[in-house]
Amino acid sequence: MEDKRLTDKRLALPKNTFRQSKSKEEYLELARIASKVDNAEIYNRLAEYEDDEERGKIVRLPCRVGDTVWCISDSQIIALEVKTLIIGDEFELQCFDGANVFRFTLRHFGDWLFFDREKAEKRLRELQGVTKL
Repeated sequence: MEDKRLTDKRLALPKNTFRQSKSKEEYLELARIASKVDNAEIYNRLAEYEDDEERGKIVRLPCRVGDTVWCISDSQIIALEVKTLIIGDEFELQCFDGANVFRFTLRHFGDWLFFDREKAEKRLRELQGVTKL
């Protein structure tokens, strides 16, 4: 199957975009693009994706290579760069802190590994509160 995009990214805009258009020309350009959309082709492609999802063939990655994850280690929060994503029996990430490579599975997330720093900080405060008792 040819892998071509069925939608124009300029049309994947927030609601009320047409009302917020800066100019009449911009509105007319978006309307022109929208008029060329082949709804049947889009419907068929989306149906294929739904079929693949039902068969377990679609994988939604929790992050991408180059993203930063946050690790709690020795009462500190360390930023790690995702270098490799491995799909096997378990989904794994290989991360790098500038000197060392670490491997994690998804089960580590939410306990001491996080996709956002604020959640890591909140969890660290919780852990420190537990150890102070």
